[in-house]
Amino acid sequence: MNLSDRRGLDASAREILANTPNQKRLVLLWAGASVLLALLSGLITYLLDTGIAGTGGLSGIGLRSILTTMQQVISTATSVFLPFWGLGYTAVTLRMARRQTVKESTLLEGFRRFGPGLRLMLLQSLLLGGLFTLCTYAVILLLAATPLANGAYEILAPVVEQATTDPTWLPDEATMDALTKALLPLTICSGIVAAAVVLPLVYRLRLASLRLMDDPRCGALQALGTSLRITRGNALKLLKLDLHFWWFWLLEGIILAITYGDSLLPMLGIQLPITPEVAFWVFYVAAMTIQVVVYTAFHNRFSVTYALAYDSLMPQENGQLIIDN
Repeated sequence: MNLSDRRGLDASAREILANTPNQKRLVLLWAGASVLLALLSGLITYLLDTGIAGTGGLSGIGLRSILTTMQQVISTATSVFLPFWGLGYTAVTLRMARRQTVKESTLLEGFRRFGPGLRLMLLQSLLLGGLFTLCTYAVILLLAATPLANGAYEILAPVVEQATTDPTWLPDEATMDALTKALLPLTICSGIVAAAVVLPLVYRLRLASLRLMDDPRCGALQALGTSLRITRGNALKLLKLDLHFWWFWLLEGIILAITYGDSLLPMLGIQLPITPEVAFWVFYVAAMTIQVVVYTAFHNRFSVTYALAYDSLMPQENGQLIIDN
C-alpha cells in the first residue's frame, strides 16, 4: 500500500468495512456515547449555573461552593473520558484495517493504556501549544514595529497615561472594544504565521496515537519518536490525504456552524421567535444528532484509511510490521 495512492487507500478502507459486519455498531457506540456524555455534561453544567446564580449573598456561599465544585468535577471527568474513549476507537480502526476481529471491549483499550496515553497527550499539547505560543509572541513583537500597530498605539497611549496617574482606573467597554479592533490585524497575522509553523509539526505527530495503540509495550516518547521518523518527508502526503476527504471536513464545518446557530443567525439579521436559552439547546442538540449520523456513516472510512496509511509507513519485513523497541 502506497501513501501517495490516496484513492487506493480509500478504496481499500471501503472494501475492508464492507466485510466487517459489526463496524457500524462499533462506530455508533463510540459516537453515541461521546455525544451523550457531552450533552449530559452540558445540561448538568447549565442546571448548576442556574443554581449558582440563585445563591447570592453570604448565606448561599456554602451551597455555591458545592455547586461550583460539582461543575469542576463534571468538567474534569468529561475531559478525561473523551480522549481515552477516542484512543479506544483508534485501536478499533487499526484492527479493522488489519482485518482482525474487533469487539466492543476494544473501545476500552484507551483506558487500559491510561498512563502512556496521558503522557502522550500532555507531550503533544506541550510541543504544539508551546510552539504556537512562542511563534505568536515573536510575530507580535515583530509586527509591533510596523504600521499595523499604529492604531493600537494611539489607543494605548492615553490608557497608559491615565493608568499611570490613577492606578485604580480601568478602561471602559468602548475603549476595550476599540483596542480589540485595533489589535485585530496583529492577531490575524500572528495567528496565520504561527499556524503555518505549527501545522507541519501537527502532521509529523499525527500518527503517534496509532503507534501507541499498536503496541502495548510502546511508551509516549517512543510513539512520538516513531511518528516523527515515519512521517519525515511524508507530512505533505498526509495533508493531501486529509484534502482527499474534503467533503468530510465540510460536513464537520457545517455541524460546527449549526452548533453556534443561535449566535450566527442574529449576526445575519435573523431573529428567532424563541428565548436565547431555548435557541442554544435546539441548535446544540440538532448539531450533536447530526454529528452522530455523520460519524456513523463516514468516520470509520476516514479512520481506517488513516490506519492503512500508518501501516504503509511502518517498516515491514516479510509482510509483517517491524516493532521498534
